[in-house]
Amino acid sequence: MIPANLARMIRDEIDHLIGKPKEEEKMGEEQSQNDVKIRRLIPIPDFNKYHPDPTPAAIRWMIFKNTNGFKRCIVRRGHRVLIDELEYFRWLKEQNGTECDD
Repeated sequence: MIPANLARMIRDEIDHLIGKPKEEEKMGEEQSQNDVKIRRLIPIPDFNKYHPDPTPAAIRWMIFKNTNGFKRCIVRRGHRVLIDELEYFRWLKEQNGTECDD
């Protein structure tokens, strides 16, 4: 039998690893659901279904060369490489010298 305090510590550590806030943080947290931005992760071959540019070949080239820090826009899940749409447009704005308004 695991003592209650040890079980709580283990549960908190697991929650921390998967990104859930601790119980104490939940109580004091007052964040609206409207404030949360949902990240769309798009596979490279499907990127042009949502946006006309860049082509999948150009995306792969930017990842390979890490053009101006482009790798921050990608998320790897197993062997799949996904583009974080929100981060991509932040990166694009920075490359064009405009401020990001988030």
